[in-house]
Amino acid sequence: MHYPSDSLGKWDLLNEHESYYGIYALDTHGELEIGNKISLHFPTYRSMFEIMTVYVRTDGFLNRDAKQASAEIMTSLKQGRFFNVVEAIAPANGFDAFFNGCYRQTNRDGRFLPIRSGEIGY
Repeated sequence: MHYPSDSLGKWDLLNEHESYYGIYALDTHGELEIGNKISLHFPTYRSMFEIMTVYVRTDGFLNRDAKQASAEIMTSLKQGRFFNVVEAIAPANGFDAFFNGCYRQTNRDGRFLPIRSGEIGY
């Protein structure tokens, strides 16, 4: 495995004019063959969700209607109001990330703030 310099360079070019966000994608279509007739389907979705999680920020509690709740989640994802966590390294229980810039502007939800200095908090 090598450092993805080319891919990161393309990502930087894309983000010069618009915002593009990266999100985990799970692939559980692998098989581990054991002998000629037996194979294990690995990894499972359950095992993958225990390893990686996407946390989505919404404006409040989700609507009880599944269609409305899905729309709220999709809106937050499109606005970059989420973060990816590798739970296998450390659980994100209570984790928060934010940027404090000048004039006490705080960005917690993916909105662009045109600030040249500040600090990242965890």
